[in-house]
Amino acid sequence: MAEYELGIKLREIYDNAPKGDIAVNIHLFGIKYANEIRNNNYKSVNIVKASGLPNSYHTEIDKGIKLAKYVELKNATPDEYPAQDKNIKERVAALDKFFASVDEANDEEVPEFERVKFTREVDL
Repeated sequence: MAEYELGIKLREIYDNAPKGDIAVNIHLFGIKYANEIRNNNYKSVNIVKASGLPNSYHTEIDKGIKLAKYVELKNATPDEYPAQDKNIKERVAALDKFFASVDEANDEEVPEFERVKFTREVDL
């Protein structure tokens, strides 16, 4: 795989990463493609440049490459995140249903701000 192709892969991972997990996903990219990058003497700076991301992300790739000596990836990949997002939405819907049942059982309402605060915390 050429550097520009790795740049395309990096951009896909970046674009599909859940909010707050971008740096971790770039580390995972470095781990996954460490051998490819090392064996071909590719530069993380060039891969980031090909991805169109800020140059500072090359440091995160380098961290992943270093981690590759010590860790092994599980089967979960960043491609699976949309399914995980769906599960989060289902859990929030279930909690809303629960709050509604508590409202009915206690004959009092749970303040609306508590629900809004919870929804914002999971960043749907």
